[in-house]
Amino acid sequence: MHSGSSGTLVGRQRHMALISSAMEDLVKGRGGVVLVQGEPGIGKSALLAAGLADAVDKGLDVGQGVCDELGQRLPLAVLQQALAGLPGRRRADAGAEAARPASDDVRSHHNVGVVTGDPVTAAAEELLVLVDRLCAAHPLVLALDDLQWADEATLLVWRRLCRTAAQRPLLLIGACRPVPQRPELDLLRRDIRDHAGTTLTLVRLSDAEVAELAGRIAGRTAGPRLLDRLGLATGNPLYIREIMDALTRAGALEDNGRETELGPEAQAGDGTHGRWTEFGQMSLSEAIADRLAFLSAGTRDMLRTAALLGPAFPLTDLTVLLGRPAAALTAPVQEALAAGVLEPADGHRLRFRHGLLKQALYGSVPAALRIALYRDAAQALIARGASVERVAELLLSAGDAADGWEVDWLVDNAAALTRRAPAVAATLLERSVAHTPDDDARTLELLDHLASAAFLACHYEQAGRVARQVLDHHSDPEQGGRAAWILGYTLARTALVEEAIAIVQKVAAHLEPDTRWHARLRAFVAMTLMTLGRNDEAAAEAAAVLVVGTRLSDAMATGYALHTLAMTRFVRQDVEGALDCLVRGIALTGSDPELLDLRLLMQTNQIAMLLNMDRFPQAREVLAGARSLAERTGTPRLGVVRAARR
Repeated sequence: MHSGSSGTLVGRQRHMALISSAMEDLVKGRGGVVLVQGEPGIGKSALLAAGLADAVDKGLDVGQGVCDELGQRLPLAVLQQALAGLPGRRRADAGAEAARPASDDVRSHHNVGVVTGDPVTAAAEELLVLVDRLCAAHPLVLALDDLQWADEATLLVWRRLCRTAAQRPLLLIGACRPVPQRPELDLLRRDIRDHAGTTLTLVRLSDAEVAELAGRIAGRTAGPRLLDRLGLATGNPLYIREIMDALTRAGALEDNGRETELGPEAQAGDGTHGRWTEFGQMSLSEAIADRLAFLSAGTRDMLRTAALLGPAFPLTDLTVLLGRPAAALTAPVQEALAAGVLEPADGHRLRFRHGLLKQALYGSVPAALRIALYRDAAQALIARGASVERVAELLLSAGDAADGWEVDWLVDNAAALTRRAPAVAATLLERSVAHTPDDDARTLELLDHLASAAFLACHYEQAGRVARQVLDHHSDPEQGGRAAWILGYTLARTALVEEAIAIVQKVAAHLEPDTRWHARLRAFVAMTLMTLGRNDEAAAEAAAVLVVGTRLSDAMATGYALHTLAMTRFVRQDVEGALDCLVRGIALTGSDPELLDLRLLMQTNQIAMLLNMDRFPQAREVLAGARSLAERTGTPRLGVVRAARR
């Protein structure tokens, strides 16, 4: 959170009183929502910083983050970072780990399920659960600045939290600019209004407030000529501060013992002292540039590099990127802190005092050089073993400068990145495939991961196309089986069921009989035969798969066989037999993440059958469990499960 300068918070007493009142309510266990709006430099960040300082003084837990325009591609990262350092986070994580079923750790070597939910939605649900745990332990203030740059998933989570904040000890404080205008922000404003939240719109300072702010900055009453010059700032607090600081650096201010005033040379209007007279005509961006111009060349270079790392960054990342030890950065960091460009963010990170400072530095780096620096940064952080998300963000920004050197890292980390952000994984994998020769052994591995990532990102056309490429070149039965399943699934979704069956049967015919993927593909065929109304064939195939799957202890093959048997029995009006198969299949899937979609499919059908038999209490019990699982994991079946209650 950009602090601005809390000691010079002027003209915001009413707004601060409202935030303090919300803090008092939170101490008593009553949550709420506050949204602060206004133009850049109007004082949103300073108001938030003052409010959060008040929260800390009151002993409240505080999580805070700053959204970044370049950080939108990694969903939920800002919220995860905001909650990472909270005192109660370790206890909440420990409780969640203790409650996690042991089977969650059982994954295929590929480590990404072929039929599962949306990882981003699942991560959102995990964050909501985490906030619940944190609020149960202690009142929580969660603040996000620059919401206009938040990714869609973050805004969705924020909206959901807004709807329930008043019902628990949770205070949400957000800040945003009026532009860019986004429909998601309009929905957020509506939610805040509908749930009795508070929206504070900051306006420009009055002449009296400008005089008060200038006096606080100067340490003495501002003289009339200085105030006249500051009138060109039109009441924008950041603009006023930047012009005041620029005049101070240039020696254009004098203290006559009663007030701070423009010096005689700074009043010249004959053009002979053009540099000083310029300060009254500076735009905000020019005033910020003037602040940066007074820094040493080495410090400016360091800050330009730091601007690539986002609004807040660990000093260790900067040392790695610059290839210099921390001791060598002591002087430039101290100079940037003293100049009001950087400020401490937390125990191990620094941040830019205002987003406009970062923006000015970022914009001063030519695009071609930025791309090269992103490439260098990604390589350096890969060598240091940085997090998958951190490296991926830099690789995205590097664009085509990531021309093959990143392949080994992607092969090793694609599964983890796919679980975190499948769309990002698909983008990077597709880019790497384009830079990797066809005869490179890693190309097939990249394509294998790309098919799964595209499938999980719901890019079905791409998933099917890439799965065909894998099938054309694979030699590993795991790769072939997975690609056949993905291709068959995507074809079946577009009503090309006959083609899906033919392709899957062809791949299965080349696999060793009675092996895992051979049984799984036969289960797929049985399920798709059922959708064509060929129930006798489907039942016979499913019964055969059930025997093999049980012998192999393969829950996926056995589970799909049981589902198919259940539906064919239901068609024959053997409802009790169908329910028996579903109960067995649901028990078999357990909490295996790769079988989530199958479990919910069977539960949805179980609910429908129970309702048809007027067994309402049992149906409600199954529905509650299915809905909880669907919301927690972000499955595409969430809408179907919710509709089942109707």
